Amino acid sequence: NHSSLPLPSLSLAPRAPPFFRVDISGSIPCELGSLVRLKRLWLMHTSLSGHLPPELGGLRQCLYICLNNTAISGPLPGSFSQLANLRELYLHDTELEGRGLGIVWGYRSAALNSLNRSGCAITV
Repeated sequence: NHSSLPLPSLSLAPRAPPFFRVDISGSIPCELGSLVRLKRLWLMHTSLSGHLPPELGGLRQCLYICLNNTAISGPLPGSFSQLANLRELYLHDTELEGRGLGIVWGYRSAALNSLNRSGCAITV
């Protein structure tokens, strides 16, 4: 039952109204990769840090991943090559670095329409 997945590395602290935003800090839990029907992963403008777990490659139905303006670091996992349905990937203003997206996707995903990687050290 995915509705009761523990998220041990996330801590949630609501901000003051009227904006009702949630500040998320810590690392992205590998358990998110088991949410196989997830279509959108929006984690932008948070205090998330650490490396992307390779288990995120299990999000094969995911269409949009937005990680911009976080402290996420390290290389993009090779398992991202399994995200064949991914249409938009936002990595700008992160601390991601390393191997080119072309290596991860065998040049480029046929479905990927939008890629924003400005402000990070990942090459195409």
